Amino acid sequence: MCPVKKSFAVWNRPKSELRQATQHSNAIHNEETTPLARIKWVELQGNPEGARQLTFCELDATLPFEVKRVYWIHALSAGEGRGQHAHRDTQQLLIAMSGRMQIRLSDGVRTDQYLLDSPIRALWIPSGLWRDIVVLDDDAVLLSMASTHFDEADYIRDYDAFQVFADNQRIEKIGN
Repeated sequence: MCPVKKSFAVWNRPKSELRQATQHSNAIHNEETTPLARIKWVELQGNPEGARQLTFCELDATLPFEVKRVYWIHALSAGEGRGQHAHRDTQQLLIAMSGRMQIRLSDGVRTDQYLLDSPIRALWIPSGLWRDIVVLDDDAVLLSMASTHFDEADYIRDYDAFQVFADNQRIEKIGN
């Protein structure tokens, strides 16, 4: 289990503060070479103005991976926790289709958080990161595009096991 619990103070901050924290966090990580630095915001194309808005994702042009699986989590309640796992191989693109979600990602050493609050902006999450998701609004919908088909062996569902996995990844990179 991730040592940072759902009551983490950032989740109770106003939306404007969360956005500022995310921008500051992204600026810090873009200057570093940590696993968290690989996380990218993806601005989706479309017509985001007017009464009828359209947003699209051209998979081969927008994503850094081939999509093998698409799923969405819906009928979510504010305060509900999701995620609480890592993927060994799967990369994901997450989009808040409706409502807001706080995404906390950890590489085993550092933890960073991101606010998903718009269907025109997606968060690309590379493999090897622990994720905790807290739903901020009732009836939120989270869309995920994944680089692999479902495989239970790809999941690390215990935080202590993830720490061992992350340590091994760091040692492997140092050796190369």
